Amino acid sequence: MYSPDAFKITDENLIEEFISKNPFALLTSENHGKIEVTHLPINRLKDGKLYGHVAKANIHANVDETKEVCFIFRGEHAYISPTYYETNFNVPTWNYGAVHLYGNIKYIHDNEKVWELLNETTEIYEGQNGWKLQKKKDLKI
Repeated sequence: MYSPDAFKITDENLIEEFISKNPFALLTSENHGKIEVTHLPINRLKDGKLYGHVAKANIHANVDETKEVCFIFRGEHAYISPTYYETNFNVPTWNYGAVHLYGNIKYIHDNEKVWELLNETTEIYEGQNGWKLQKKKDLKI
Protein backbone atom coordinates (compact mmCIF):
# COMPACT_ATOMS: atom_id res chain seq x y z
CA MET A 1 0.00 0.00 0.00
CA TYR A 2 1.42 3.37 -0.97
CA SER A 3 1.55 5.71 2.00
CA PRO A 4 3.10 9.15 1.68
CA ASP A 5 5.44 9.80 4.60
CA ALA A 6 3.19 12.60 5.86
CA PHE A 7 0.38 10.09 6.41
CA LYS A 8 2.28 7.04 7.69
CA ILE A 9 1.47 5.97 11.23
CA THR A 10 3.89 3.69 13.03
CA ASP A 11 2.65 4.22 16.58
CA GLU A 12 1.56 0.73 17.72
CA ASN A 13 -1.03 2.15 20.12
CA LEU A 14 -2.74 4.06 17.29
CA ILE A 15 -2.64 0.96 15.08
CA GLU A 16 -4.17 -1.16 17.85
CA GLU A 17 -6.89 1.47 18.39
CA PHE A 18 -7.63 1.54 14.65
CA ILE A 19 -7.99 -2.26 14.57
CA SER A 20 -10.24 -2.27 17.64
CA LYS A 21 -12.53 0.26 15.91
CA ASN A 22 -12.39 -1.57 12.55
CA PRO A 23 -12.07 -5.26 13.47
CA PHE A 24 -13.55 -6.81 10.30
CA ALA A 25 -10.45 -7.69 8.29
CA LEU A 26 -9.57 -9.06 4.90
CA LEU A 27 -7.09 -11.92 5.18
CA THR A 28 -5.15 -12.40 1.95
CA SER A 29 -2.71 -15.12 0.97
CA GLU A 30 -1.26 -16.92 -2.02
CA ASN A 31 -2.25 -20.55 -2.51
CA HIS A 32 -0.86 -22.49 -5.49
CA GLY A 33 -0.50 -19.33 -7.56
CA LYS A 34 -3.96 -18.03 -6.68
CA ILE A 35 -4.77 -15.10 -4.37
CA GLU A 36 -7.18 -16.12 -1.61
CA VAL A 37 -9.22 -13.61 0.42
CA THR A 38 -11.33 -14.19 3.52
CA HIS A 39 -13.37 -11.68 5.51
CA LEU A 40 -13.19 -12.28 9.25
CA PRO A 41 -13.53 -10.47 12.56
CA ILE A 42 -10.36 -10.03 14.56
CA ASN A 43 -10.91 -9.97 18.30
CA ARG A 44 -7.71 -8.36 19.40
CA LEU A 45 -4.17 -7.38 18.69
CA LYS A 46 -2.06 -8.50 21.62
CA ASP A 47 1.69 -8.87 21.86
CA GLY A 48 1.96 -8.39 18.12
CA LYS A 49 -0.52 -11.19 17.40
CA LEU A 50 -3.99 -11.06 15.86
CA TYR A 51 -6.67 -13.49 17.02
CA GLY A 52 -9.58 -14.56 14.84
CA HIS A 53 -11.48 -17.62 13.65
CA VAL A 54 -12.45 -19.14 10.31
CA ALA A 55 -14.52 -22.23 9.58
CA LYS A 56 -12.62 -25.46 8.97
CA ALA A 57 -13.99 -25.51 5.41
CA ASN A 58 -12.44 -22.07 4.70
CA ILE A 59 -9.35 -22.07 2.47
CA HIS A 60 -7.51 -20.13 5.17
CA ALA A 61 -8.00 -22.98 7.63
CA ASN A 62 -5.29 -24.83 5.69
CA VAL A 63 -2.78 -22.19 4.61
CA ASP A 64 0.87 -23.14 4.94
CA GLU A 65 2.07 -21.57 8.22
CA THR A 66 5.41 -20.72 6.62
CA LYS A 67 3.83 -18.48 3.94
CA GLU A 68 3.33 -14.77 4.52
CA VAL A 69 -0.24 -13.46 4.69
CA CYS A 70 -1.66 -9.94 4.86
CA PHE A 71 -4.49 -8.68 7.04
CA ILE A 72 -6.18 -5.52 5.76
CA PHE A 73 -8.26 -3.36 8.08
CA ARG A 74 -10.32 -0.61 6.43
CA GLY A 75 -11.60 2.48 8.15
CA GLU A 76 -13.52 5.48 6.94
CA HIS A 77 -12.89 6.82 3.45
CA ALA A 78 -14.12 9.64 1.24
CA TYR A 79 -13.65 11.26 -2.14
CA ILE A 80 -11.95 14.67 -1.95
CA SER A 81 -12.83 17.13 -4.71
CA PRO A 82 -10.28 19.70 -5.94
CA THR A 83 -12.95 22.31 -5.15
CA TYR A 84 -12.14 21.84 -1.45
CA TYR A 85 -8.70 23.38 -1.97
CA GLU A 86 -7.85 27.07 -2.12
CA THR A 87 -5.67 26.77 -5.24
CA ASN A 88 -6.40 25.46 -8.74
CA PHE A 89 -3.31 23.24 -8.84
CA ASN A 90 -4.89 20.16 -7.29
CA VAL A 91 -6.53 16.98 -8.51
CA PRO A 92 -9.21 14.80 -6.95
CA THR A 93 -8.07 12.27 -4.40
CA TRP A 94 -9.42 9.72 -1.96
CA ASN A 95 -8.70 9.97 1.74
CA TYR A 96 -8.88 6.77 3.74
CA GLY A 97 -7.72 4.97 6.82
CA ALA A 98 -6.26 1.49 6.44
CA VAL A 99 -3.83 -0.81 8.18
CA HIS A 100 -1.96 -3.62 6.42
CA LEU A 101 -0.28 -6.15 8.68
CA TYR A 102 1.98 -8.88 7.32
CA GLY A 103 2.96 -12.09 9.03
CA ASN A 104 2.30 -15.80 9.28
CA ILE A 105 -0.73 -17.76 10.41
CA LYS A 106 -0.37 -19.92 13.50
CA TYR A 107 -3.24 -22.34 13.96
CA ILE A 108 -4.72 -23.11 17.35
CA HIS A 109 -5.25 -26.87 17.59
CA ASP A 110 -6.25 -26.97 21.26
CA ASN A 111 -10.07 -27.17 21.33
CA GLU A 112 -10.25 -25.43 24.72
CA LYS A 113 -8.36 -22.43 23.34
CA VAL A 114 -10.62 -22.38 20.29
CA TRP A 115 -13.66 -22.35 22.59
CA GLU A 116 -12.12 -19.45 24.53
CA LEU A 117 -11.65 -17.53 21.29
CA LEU A 118 -15.22 -18.24 20.14
CA ASN A 119 -16.58 -17.24 23.56
CA GLU A 120 -14.59 -14.03 23.44
CA THR A 121 -15.94 -13.28 19.96
CA THR A 122 -19.58 -13.78 20.96
CA GLU A 123 -19.13 -11.75 24.15
CA ILE A 124 -17.62 -8.85 22.20
CA TYR A 125 -20.45 -8.70 19.68
CA GLU A 126 -23.39 -9.94 21.79
CA GLY A 127 -22.66 -7.99 24.95
CA GLN A 128 -23.26 -9.16 28.51
CA ASN A 129 -26.94 -9.97 28.05
CA GLY A 130 -26.70 -11.46 24.56
CA TRP A 131 -26.60 -14.97 23.18
CA LYS A 132 -24.09 -17.28 24.89
CA LEU A 133 -22.04 -19.98 23.22
CA GLN A 134 -22.65 -23.34 24.87
CA LYS A 135 -20.53 -26.43 24.37
CA LYS A 136 -22.33 -29.22 22.60
CA LYS A 137 -20.81 -32.55 21.70
CA ASP A 138 -22.10 -32.37 18.13
CA LEU A 139 -21.01 -28.75 17.53
CA LYS A 140 -17.96 -28.71 15.27
CA ILE A 141 -15.41 -25.98 15.84
